[in-house]
Amino acid sequence: MTFRVGQKVVCVDDSATHTDGSRALIKGAIYTISWCGMYYHPLIRILCVRDDQIDGPFLGVQLKEIGFRRDDHSLFNGLPFRAARFRPLIERKNQTDISFALDILDYETKRAKEPERA
Repeated sequence: MTFRVGQKVVCVDDSATHTDGSRALIKGAIYTISWCGMYYHPLIRILCVRDDQIDGPFLGVQLKEIGFRRDDHSLFNGLPFRAARFRPLIERKNQTDISFALDILDYETKRAKEPERA
């Protein structure tokens, strides 16, 4: 799945983002991507820890509505959310007009109720 800055997305996973169980996301809420890219945990670079020991590289997104996320639990700020927690919002360009179909159905219903003429 590809994401881009400015794209509207819907949260599909609002599970706790911190060890204390606090939640920053709301399932079903619509957010706007302000940053998107591969994220590498800072400890991988600082301590030369293997990426499978922490939180390996992942596609992450920052959200305009949440802003620059502070994370006191990991000692690092600006941690993105995993992009897998979102799906693109599908915006309908035009509302489908089905009035013609309703007119046909109404006409056929009235016709069926009329007695047959011989």
